[in-house]
Amino acid sequence: MMMAVVMISFTSCDPTDEPDPILVEDGLYVRGAGTALDSLSINGQMKKAVNEIYQEANRASLYELYIAVKGGTDGFNLVNVSGGTEEVWGPAADWHAEANLNVEEPQNGLWKGSYEISETAFTVEEDGLYHVVVDTELGVAAIAKVEWGLIGGATPGGWSDDTPLTESAFDLNTISFTIDEVTIGKEQFKFRYSGGWKIFLDTIVDNCDKDKGVRVNTNFGGAVDALVAGGDNIANDERAVYAFDMTWSLEDGTSATMTYVKEAEALAYPDELWMVGNSVGGWDWAANGIQ
Repeated sequence: MMMAVVMISFTSCDPTDEPDPILVEDGLYVRGAGTALDSLSINGQMKKAVNEIYQEANRASLYELYIAVKGGTDGFNLVNVSGGTEEVWGPAADWHAEANLNVEEPQNGLWKGSYEISETAFTVEEDGLYHVVVDTELGVAAIAKVEWGLIGGATPGGWSDDTPLTESAFDLNTISFTIDEVTIGKEQFKFRYSGGWKIFLDTIVDNCDKDKGVRVNTNFGGAVDALVAGGDNIANDERAVYAFDMTWSLEDGTSATMTYVKEAEALAYPDELWMVGNSVGGWDWAANGIQ
């Protein structure tokens, strides 16, 4: 017993010993010096994404992750872990900045293409929050720059123009997008980033009686305190001035708050009512409590 204790003590103090490997479950991960994830971590594990065509997470090969990335050459790789074995993926020869954007795609920076087994990193030019999307059946990926805003009949720009939120100082662990005061009407709205509704990964995949292709949501609906990718429009019950905070953190993902600030200025009559009604394609004055 004494010999065993000595042996354990000696080997544990040997400076040449390799550290124990970080054990993670099978899955697809983001890892790289351009992120806060320089090793495999549960915070870097990609999540199953909703196929926008069905609005369900029914495509087993479709993954996504929001992640802060430093601009420059460090970047990150995708790491597929299976049975304790790592396979590292990087951009293939067709990886490119998308120039022919669909009108419904994010407009502030979108890269698409194939991936391959490679230590070459995926890189971005600017510090920021990014949406990383992968479909392992198609063998394609996309990266989009995320700049959150509000859109909808309840917002100043209606369903035509986003109301942008202001991005906080860059940080690899948490980034917020805020607006201190904005008048929100008694109508509906959503969060979307970079002026887009979805990313098109494919236009050929047969979805039976649905549209062809594979698409990923770039908007959140549902409820402010329970965001759902591509969810229903969020209804607002009281026209007033509100503050919004859309925060991403490495540990908790994306969450939002909507805080009442003060009463809104009364709408002018009738011109401003006419303009608001037309910006949302028609306004039911009685249903919205406006006389």
